[in-house]
Amino acid sequence: MGLGIPATGSAGLINTISMFAKQNILAGIFGLIDTALWFIQGTLALWLWKSVYAHYKGMGHSWEDARREAVGGAMMSGVMGGIGSGGGNSKGNVNSRGYHRSGREDGMFHV
Repeated sequence: MGLGIPATGSAGLINTISMFAKQNILAGIFGLIDTALWFIQGTLALWLWKSVYAHYKGMGHSWEDARREAVGGAMMSGVMGGIGSGGGNSKGNVNSRGYHRSGREDGMFHV
């Protein structure tokens, strides 16, 4: 998005330069603002990633610890409740009213 590749609907750097070249000053100004904000957001995202990674390594954690914690948390939250237990038809996935954990009788998840 920050690059502004033509025909993608983005207002990044390439499209901004194109707008100024075509004398579309207002569109160029909006593109310039958009480009600046995209690059600021990208820079802050990289800085945040670096900070989190430095904190993660400073605490002595490993990728194996993170994986084990993520899988354990998912199992405890019920997100993976039907996996490995026979799917939506297992007795463990049905509550006292006969509904599956997803809240629907057919066991399908809804958004």
